[in-house]
Amino acid sequence: MNMQNKNRTVVTGIAPLCSIGRGKELLWDAVVNERTHVVKDRFMMGDDLSEEFYLHRMDDFDISSFGLDGHILEWITRWKQGYVDMDLMYLSAAIKMALADSQLKYDLENNNIGLVLTHENPGLEPLFDRVASLTYDNLMCDDMSAYPSSEDGIVQKIKKKDVLEQVYSQCEIIGYDTQTFMYLYFVAKLFSIHGFSLFINNACASGMYALEVARQQILLGRCPVVIVAGADRPRMGYKYLWFRNMNLYAKDGLIRPFGKDRNGFVFGDAATGLVLEDYDHARARGAPLYGEYLGGGFNLEGGKVTFPDATKNFYKRCVEAAVENSGVDKADIDLIVPHGIGTPITDLYEARTIFSTFADMAAPPLVTAFKPYFGHNLGGCALLETVLLLLALNQDYVPRTLNCEPIDPKIKINIATRAYSKKLSIVMKMACGFAGYNGVGIFRKVSS
Repeated sequence: MNMQNKNRTVVTGIAPLCSIGRGKELLWDAVVNERTHVVKDRFMMGDDLSEEFYLHRMDDFDISSFGLDGHILEWITRWKQGYVDMDLMYLSAAIKMALADSQLKYDLENNNIGLVLTHENPGLEPLFDRVASLTYDNLMCDDMSAYPSSEDGIVQKIKKKDVLEQVYSQCEIIGYDTQTFMYLYFVAKLFSIHGFSLFINNACASGMYALEVARQQILLGRCPVVIVAGADRPRMGYKYLWFRNMNLYAKDGLIRPFGKDRNGFVFGDAATGLVLEDYDHARARGAPLYGEYLGGGFNLEGGKVTFPDATKNFYKRCVEAAVENSGVDKADIDLIVPHGIGTPITDLYEARTIFSTFADMAAPPLVTAFKPYFGHNLGGCALLETVLLLLALNQDYVPRTLNCEPIDPKIKINIATRAYSKKLSIVMKMACGFAGYNGVGIFRKVSS
């Protein structure tokens, strides 16, 4: 390895799939033109409408259009007893697109490509739905011969054991496959990946942790290439019910980062893939270079589940660690993309973190939040926003923060309330997830 370029990790492939576009070109065009796609989705329980909720929905997703191995997809469907796992389909589609974008070719039988996946709880909503439906079907079953009866034919009280056995027998595979190692297995089988692998679930900060794990594998010389992908498809209503009950979901369908009238977030249906690569390996094959990942800062607050601990400066320490580990001067950071979730406490926490970190600078960096464009993709959000940040870095363009005005007067950071054409060199992505997972990453425009 060229010692001058040792310890350099670059992004050579990006693939966003979300409500406003499939692929980098469509995503960028939608953001520049400030298009969004928020709909009121319907949560059905059988034939009954349970809830309606706003969602940045990705329409017209068809896994057959991505050119995946049909024989392996058929085998996966047979394994899953006919069930089509959309979480797996989203992850696979994003990886396929990222590999194509990276122009990476590799030996399918003998390679050391790494794989890191993120998702907050793949397969959980379909499992909830299957259990609820089967339990109802069993309890309302017209054919009561399935249950024990007395000699005179009178049906006895249904036992919990009988219902459990019948439901379990029909949910065994779908339940087994919620184990995250199975998602790594299916993806590795689809793409013939044989190197290091890891599944990460650190809430909304999962993507930042995934990028750091990939970078460490590359720096240690264990993998020349690591594929990172994240997704979430919160379409079935169960996740919505949880956040609604916590008063964290925006009732009007608008995410208002740092706005005076912010009242929660809205889900974003999406998947994202990235290819991270050793710099020399990438240059040797003429790969596209979207940015250099310089390093990050990470910590765990261990406070409350749904709110950050604003009293102990964990998030600020995380930002300071990212600056130190990346080897940059904080004065050189041109743009920050925060978590920007649109909830009163977390937005104020982020704003105070950014303000206090850069308070000694004459010209603090611009701040812009991306979630109003495509929603909150939960465990995949940091990766999706990183892709858009890399596009902004290469285009020297800062999209404005939608829906943020009027800005909360308590917030004293330099929010991009309009779009800027601005020379960008070093940018930072921040994420603070539930249960206190903090992750911050710093990227630089690639120079030879």
